[in-house]
Amino acid sequence: MAHYEMANLLSQRGLWLGVPVIIITAVVGTSVFASLPAQAISINAKLAVGVLSLIAAVFSSLQTFFKFSERAEKHKTYGARFGSVRRELEVLYADESGAHEKDYINMLRKKLDRLAEEAPHVPVKIFARVQKNLLYAGNSSNPTR
Repeated sequence: MAHYEMANLLSQRGLWLGVPVIIITAVVGTSVFASLPAQAISINAKLAVGVLSLIAAVFSSLQTFFKFSERAEKHKTYGARFGSVRRELEVLYADESGAHEKDYINMLRKKLDRLAEEAPHVPVKIFARVQKNLLYAGNSSNPTR
């Protein structure tokens, strides 16, 4: 769940950075074309277009540097992988026959260990928020239930 939460956060950050880049570059491009036929362009207009162009370049560079969409996709993938192991454990736990093979449990443990090693980092703040939400949702004395 923490990986899904992190994927959502990174997707939002990507939007917050990507949408302004699109808007600013559209404004700069339109301003440049609009100023072509004009004889005298004020220094303030030239300065504004230059500053907007610089801001768009900085935002675009940040977007490339932080790779929000790529990182979000990784977290979604690992969230799904952890979810798959969780479902295997639920099936194992639901089997009341007591015929739990030690090899199968060890295989699941190794799978979890491998996933934990390969998965991208989830900040403690995000992990703690997810745990808090799970504990709150699991509380049977929750008045909102």
